[in-house]
Amino acid sequence: MHYLGLYADGAFLSATLVKRHKRKIQIEWTRPLKSDVKPLYILAHEIDPNGHLLVTGLQSHEVLVRQLQMALSSNRAILSALPFQLEGLLPHSIEESVLQPIITRLSKKEAAITVLSSARKKISEHLNQWSEKEVDPDFVSCTPMALFRFARHLFPQDDALVVIHLGNREVCAIILSEGRLLEIVDTPFLVEPHHMERLVAFLMQKAPEKTPVFFTGPDAESSSSRFQLEKRLSPHFSLRLPPMERASEIPHAISIGLALDALHSDTHSTQFRTEPSAKLKKSHRRSLQHALFAGLCSFLSIMLIGGASIEGQKKGLLTELKESFPNSGSRLQPALQNAERSLLNTKPSPIPLMQARTASELLAWLSTHAELQDQQIVLNRVRYALEKYPRLSSPKIAPLVRVELELTTLSARLARDFRQALLADRNMIDQKRSVKWSNDDSTYRAVFYLRRAS
Repeated sequence: MHYLGLYADGAFLSATLVKRHKRKIQIEWTRPLKSDVKPLYILAHEIDPNGHLLVTGLQSHEVLVRQLQMALSSNRAILSALPFQLEGLLPHSIEESVLQPIITRLSKKEAAITVLSSARKKISEHLNQWSEKEVDPDFVSCTPMALFRFARHLFPQDDALVVIHLGNREVCAIILSEGRLLEIVDTPFLVEPHHMERLVAFLMQKAPEKTPVFFTGPDAESSSSRFQLEKRLSPHFSLRLPPMERASEIPHAISIGLALDALHSDTHSTQFRTEPSAKLKKSHRRSLQHALFAGLCSFLSIMLIGGASIEGQKKGLLTELKESFPNSGSRLQPALQNAERSLLNTKPSPIPLMQARTASELLAWLSTHAELQDQQIVLNRVRYALEKYPRLSSPKIAPLVRVELELTTLSARLARDFRQALLADRNMIDQKRSVKWSNDDSTYRAVFYLRRAS
């Protein structure tokens, strides 16, 4: 998967293509563009329309950061208490906001929470602005997090850092402490002396002395603002320079950081878009159809193993599938249930196969699972397999059903919540056997066993 970061600031538009290859992050290219162009049209020969995710970001003045500390041992409890803790700390109501909490464990019973928030109105305006350029972003991050990602990518050994971005219009700074995003400040372009004084005073008050300072942005190398800031900050901070071979990335720091934020898809990732893009909606519908089809195939295979004669039901189900597949596949469920009722009314087999959970039960459970209802999480693949089952020669062998799921989401929180739900489920899942979980970028895989039907 490739990630295309797009950042517009005044007359400057930056595009960056990033990918992960064999666990290594590769910046494929960066491109400076004019802000009045349609970037996807200009870059059409360099990108695969279906093989990348589009990432944009809110600017620093559209985002607020708040720091909290809670004496709670459960992340779920923290998320539940968060709206009450933030009352009075935001200029807009919780209902009008999108919150992106970053939880850092200080101990088993205490956590530090960094909350990035933005008003829904600001996010809507951001999407409308990019829509004028015919861009429908799949992931909406923000400038402060992009600078955080870029700094961690360029200087992974630095847990404390001040990053100052000097853009055409956007001028902002972030403070990293202990590997966390601690503070952000935005200021109008430094045309008035008091603008620079405000920025310098903020940094001297919030950042520890001798913290390394690093400059990014198209004006970071030779602008007069850079030299004036260096002069004012040098008695208190040290200057951090990028490696020579990475100097060309400095003007594109934010577009690189935006792409990296989506690529990592971890607990620090900030996805402000609450409704999926048109491309992800289409992918979600297609994946649901494929999952239903795979589940149907598994169901038919299991019935054949049990020796039941289901040729008539099979033809009927396949006919139903052809009729339903162009839509959502929702009409498959009644057909599956009718087939099962018919099979259960036939002469009992000496093999007690129906003690196992059926594929249709699994599909019904997944289709109504609370943690899979968000359209930002896409179920790509469902595999149902009988690892053990009774035979005529060994009728007392208990059936053992193994399930493999593959899902995609850009929200690490949604993936984490689904994993926790799997670990807590004692009705459908056999907790005596391990629930395996792995991920590769934004693709997550779960392997578990089903409990026998009661």
